[in-house]
Amino acid sequence: MRSGFRTAVVAVVTVVGGLLAACTTASDTGADSTMDPQDVVTLPSSTVDAPDPSIGAWCALVPASLVASTLGIELREPTESFTTEEIRCTFVPVSEGELTIAVRFRVDQTAGTFAAYRASLERPDEPTSDLPGVGDEAFYRTNEFDIQVTQILVARQGAVAVELQAPGALEACANLVRAILAQLA
Repeated sequence: MRSGFRTAVVAVVTVVGGLLAACTTASDTGADSTMDPQDVVTLPSSTVDAPDPSIGAWCALVPASLVASTLGIELREPTESFTTEEIRCTFVPVSEGELTIAVRFRVDQTAGTFAAYRASLERPDEPTSDLPGVGDEAFYRTNEFDIQVTQILVARQGAVAVELQAPGALEACANLVRAILAQLA
């Protein structure tokens, strides 16, 4: 089961890297930024035990209904985006006054890269703390601004790290991350 997932992860990284390289090359050279339809690569989606190797498939692991059932916040379906380092799923609340929620996936994670990422998130006034019982390893930081409390929770399971930035209680946020990680096993 994990072998199929790893294959899908490699495919996602390859496709995302290729897309970014194509965009960078076109804009750096001043060439026309339109892509020729023959340059588009379509990957097979026959893998049963792993998500389809596309950005939307990652965000599909976190439907708005799952967030609502764990955090109690009604949200619109996520907007997907990516960088060379992560896949981002951004949820906008249905009601005004609620905070936006972000879920990010990072692939090719090891204990070393995970520790480096944790170090990059450290703040002297809001240090991170270990969070046992979530994935292979996890940490969190509570960010308080006025009356708003936001949890930043990052967990690694195998080669995938999931980051959640959401308002609410730490345990509710941890339960959401556990539910996401359970789909990756």
